[in-house]
Amino acid sequence: MSNRTTLAIVGVLAGFFLGHFYLDVFHTVLVDKFLDWLARDIFGTERLKMIAVIDPYIIPFLIISAVAVVAFKVGRNERSQASQLQILYNANDPRCVEAVPNSDASRYYIEIFNRSYDQSITSLSVSWERTPLTYFLDSEIRRANMLYSGEIAPRSKQHVYLFGLPNTIISTPIHNDVLGHSSHFTVRAKGHNATEVTAIFEYSPLRFPKLLRVS
Repeated sequence: MSNRTTLAIVGVLAGFFLGHFYLDVFHTVLVDKFLDWLARDIFGTERLKMIAVIDPYIIPFLIISAVAVVAFKVGRNERSQASQLQILYNANDPRCVEAVPNSDASRYYIEIFNRSYDQSITSLSVSWERTPLTYFLDSEIRRANMLYSGEIAPRSKQHVYLFGLPNTIISTPIHNDVLGHSSHFTVRAKGHNATEVTAIFEYSPLRFPKLLRVS
């Protein structure tokens, strides 16, 4: 929970406690009449007896109400700020790790998902950070670090190609070979009407599949 959220909850609780403490001091005629009506017509008793009955429940009720209101507002703000985009990858999904026909090699893909039910995402761009690995992979197919650009419809997925490599597994890292040792890179996706999302991947020639998502 962020500091802003914590301060908001503390502030609301302090306000409720102070309001309850000074309730008798700042009673207005309207409040007095309302309490008299509540005691007489709803509880069928005297005002002081009614207050004695409900008083033990006031503070717990105020606390629960304050926390519920703040949690609702924080959740609504977080939902409104969350991106409609989502980066998907599953190393066990053949759509993400595709076997190359008649070859001991695989192609690696990610999927970009538009979570919105009613809004297309325009000017969608998917890229990865420049690392020795991604630079080498891009140069092999003469591609810039822009993996995809276009538009994606509501509740749709866009298949995005990353790279293709042999399935050969090595037992010892080769540190002077960009494909011979483990490394990490970040993929970013954003649109004109969607905030940026990121995913961190680990490449390793010591296993298969060679690509795993780590964050």
